[in-house]
Amino acid sequence: MLYRIQDKGCSIKIFDLGGEVHFANVILLNKTDLLNEQCVEELGAVLTKLNPEAQIIKTVFSQVPLTAVLHTKRFDFDQMSQSASWIKELNEEHTPETESLGISSFVYRRRRPFHPERFMSWLENWPEDIIRAKGFFWLASRNDTTGLLSQAGPSIMIQGAGKWVDAYPESEKQALLTEEPGLLQDWDSVYGDRMIEMVLIGVNMKKEEVMASLDACLLSEEEETSEWTQFRDPIPAFSAD
Repeated sequence: MLYRIQDKGCSIKIFDLGGEVHFANVILLNKTDLLNEQCVEELGAVLTKLNPEAQIIKTVFSQVPLTAVLHTKRFDFDQMSQSASWIKELNEEHTPETESLGISSFVYRRRRPFHPERFMSWLENWPEDIIRAKGFFWLASRNDTTGLLSQAGPSIMIQGAGKWVDAYPESEKQALLTEEPGLLQDWDSVYGDRMIEMVLIGVNMKKEEVMASLDACLLSEEEETSEWTQFRDPIPAFSAD
């Protein structure tokens, strides 16, 4: 992770390519003597937003008791895999305490797919105020495959996350719905479980503008009645596997 200080105020840039911040149970915030109190507070708030379960320790010259970082027995994979901020947001466990520092998040949910060309343009012009995003998306040109978006700083990854339940053969679909009856709570009569559900975390994020820009990527009513497979699709290939 990189925290960049500008002449006026603080500017946060997140480089968390391997997801270490999200799965860490102890995070060292070093060189705090070089930052003013506001910057340290803001950075700590960002880290708390990204990983609310981690213990954050402020250090100078990385001086910290070894007992604080070695053999802590704090790591629990099952707990950590469910404590990531984006999962908490999807489960409507919103934590607003960081909003006073300009750090906020919201869940973008829609029951209409993205147009692949417009969504690709949006990805290529990523809003700078979004520092972390993760969730599932529905692409019109790949109607059977669930897309997974994961972004941290300049790293944006798109991959397949299996098939939508509604895309399975009828017998398999009914078996899955019997095993997971909760799926029926959000089941659409036409599109089944297909939907867009992404968590976005940002610093001084202009929520309404971000939502409007994403809405502009959705299929229009006219496009919904056209042949979706004919849309130009510049998004890198991914599969349901």
